[in-house]
Amino acid sequence: LKGEQVIMARIAPDGARGWSLGLDLEGALAMTVVTGKGSVTFSSGVPLLKKSWCFVGASVDGEAGTVTVWQRPQKVWPGYDSTADQASAFQGYVDCGGRPLSFGARYDRREGRQTFGQGRQTFGQGHYNGKIDAPRLYRRAMGAAEALACHAEPWHETSLIAAWDFSL
Repeated sequence: LKGEQVIMARIAPDGARGWSLGLDLEGALAMTVVTGKGSVTFSSGVPLLKKSWCFVGASVDGEAGTVTVWQRPQKVWPGYDSTADQASAFQGYVDCGGRPLSFGARYDRREGRQTFGQGRQTFGQGHYNGKIDAPRLYRRAMGAAEALACHAEPWHETSLIAAWDFSL
């Protein structure tokens, strides 16, 4: 791994509020929430296996102040199971209204951006070097089992906000 990698994010350009789902420095699934009380990152603590498909997800329950991250490998290899569930508490309100949603990087307009030839600058940080297949956004918190069931039959779930299919 080369630093933190973002799968999906909705962070204010100044980094002051929002959320981000990605991989931490060890390659484990991690969810970052940024509130008025600061930034907190919650990790599954189990690195994903390279070159292996994995269903990953996170759930933020603002009323309860909890974040849950989960990962389910498509295939469990002998001697290494990257299945994980981790729940943690946070304080504050996660405000995402009007923020850009990004896949594969975090939108970032702060100073210190990387500069390319002819003075062009990048506005993405935490580039993801894996494959993203079919992300979903729901308007309510749910656990791994329910998210997997909704993913299999998304048309039956009324809290589905958006669905993408990048496999085409």
